[in-house]
Order: sequence, then structure tokens, then C-alpha cells
Amino acid sequence: MADVEVEAREKPLCVMSGEQIVREMHELSDETLLTPEQMASVMQATSETLKNMRATGDGPVFVKLGGGTKSPVRYPVGEYRKWRAAHTYKNTSQLSVSRFGGMADFLSNGMGGEEFIVAKDADGIQWDFWEAIKAKADIVDVQWKPMDQILDGFRHGAQARFARREKKEFEEIGKDAPPGIRTSIDD
Repeated sequence: MADVEVEAREKPLCVMSGEQIVREMHELSDETLLTPEQMASVMQATSETLKNMRATGDGPVFVKLGGGTKSPVRYPVGEYRKWRAAHTYKNTSQLSVSRFGGMADFLSNGMGGEEFIVAKDADGIQWDFWEAIKAKADIVDVQWKPMDQILDGFRHGAQARFARREKKEFEEIGKDAPPGIRTSIDD
């Protein structure tokens, strides 16, 4: 029977109190599993806050020990460390200003009337604001817009890109075409 328990626990379960964990966090292995109560002590939060974070996906990665709804939850220390690093800021301007993880999340889960931040580049193309920042796009305008306006902006941008590409292809075809055909392409 003891062999079965050892096999079921591939990752070490921490038996320290929350206070001990806080004092010795730097010594714990990344594979160590913490209970919600222990993790709450580390995060200086409540178990209820962690429960809400699990429901919304906002908190650190957790492990469910079993498939049932009442199966215990554990937090791998290494995943908590990654989550904490990803949620450490130097100033408030680094914080996400939307409840959505990005444009795709907004378009999938946004409700009528909710808005998302978008940017427009020098070519008039609409971007997800955060993607524009990452791509170092030449941003000329930033606005909060509702979903219908965002979709219209993406549709307009796609049509504009298609028209530019089509014009370029026709110009390429026109260079090699005989004079009579070139005239009909230009018309």
C-alpha cells in the first residue's frame, strides 16, 4: 500500500505551516505542492480569493488531484514563482487596463457595450493596442471602442490590405503584358 501512495505523489507535498512557508519559500523545490491555505499565506490573500482566481483563471497555475469537483487543489511552487514574476510591475502603467487577456479573448467573451483598447497605425490599420506595442507599430491614434466598431475596423483594414495587394498584383501583371492588354488593365 505504501508503494501506491509514493507513486501517486510524484511531487512532494509540503507539510509546513503558512508562516513557515513564507519564511522558507526560497528553499522550496519548484515541484513542491502547496495547499490553498498555504498558498494564501504566501500571497497574503484568503483561500476565497484563490478560489475566485481559479474560477476566473487570474491566479497561479494549480493542480487538481483527481477528476471530481471535490478533488483537492494544490499549487506547484515553481508555477507560483512564474506567475508572480509575470505579475510584478515597476509602475501602474504596466498593468493591463482590461479584464480581457487580449483581442481574441474580448471578441470571444466580450458582452454588448463592453469596450477594448485599440490602436491605429500610420497606414490607417487598426490593431489590438498591446499587439501594436509589441510589434512597435507606428501608432497615431488610441481609442476605447465597442465590439461592433472594432469588428468594422478590422473588416475595413482587411479590405484595404486586400485592395493594396490586388493593385500591386495588377501592376506586376501590367508590366509584362502587351500594350493593348495593359491599357485594359489600367481602365
